[in-house]
Amino acid sequence: MSQPPSDYYSWLRQNHPTIPPPFAALRQHVLNRDGGICRYCDAPATEVDHVYPKSKGGPDAEWNLVASCTLCNLIASDTVFPSFEAKRAHIWMTRYVRSYYY
Repeated sequence: MSQPPSDYYSWLRQNHPTIPPPFAALRQHVLNRDGGICRYCDAPATEVDHVYPKSKGGPDAEWNLVASCTLCNLIASDTVFPSFEAKRAHIWMTRYVRSYYY
């Protein structure tokens, strides 16, 4: 085995590919915490969503992550909402109300 370079995480992934990166373990924890159900629409969750978007500076912290289905995660995109409830209402309106009229 080679010596660890200054970039320890890339060395770890190359030499120990079975060790998941830190976010993979956190992702699985969030999916288990939420029972594998999307917190926005109650469908089976396949992803995790940052309540405050990562692209806007939101952290990869457990309190900022919720289980989400793919469609809800796409609808939420990187929009910032004042609260989780506001984000959930926006997703619900986009998924169900707009699809009924259009």
